[in-house]
Amino acid sequence: MHRFYVFSKVVCILLLLTLGTAIYVLFRRDIIFVEMLPFSFPGIKVANPNVLMQFFIYNLPDALWYAALLVFMSIFVEKDCCNRYILCFAVILPFCLEAGQYFHLLKGTFDVMDVISYIITLIVCLWKLNLKDCFLRAFK
Repeated sequence: MHRFYVFSKVVCILLLLTLGTAIYVLFRRDIIFVEMLPFSFPGIKVANPNVLMQFFIYNLPDALWYAALLVFMSIFVEKDCCNRYILCFAVILPFCLEAGQYFHLLKGTFDVMDVISYIITLIVCLWKLNLKDCFLRAFK
């Protein structure tokens, strides 16, 4: 049972990463890692995207990758192979990256919608992956 549970989490991680990457490859050709891909095809251009489409193109991929990181960390937390402080680092990582962009310490554009999508992803993952208790123990 436990092996299947871990396997299902690995499949979930791969699915989240694949969906996030697919959105980047299809809609965000200007991203550095997309430019480095060995294949090339024209990206999909969306003229006058509405708020929902903007969220789908610009915020959802990051939220999917963040969810993949949290699911990945949950595998190790459950096996007690992961220090809870490492989990805390994974939890705050995207927020630190956004802060670095805000203060122009990192290349990129700060986006408050990214922060909101990270908060929503974090809440859902802490709840669904039962990571809340482990995360809170790190601050005791």
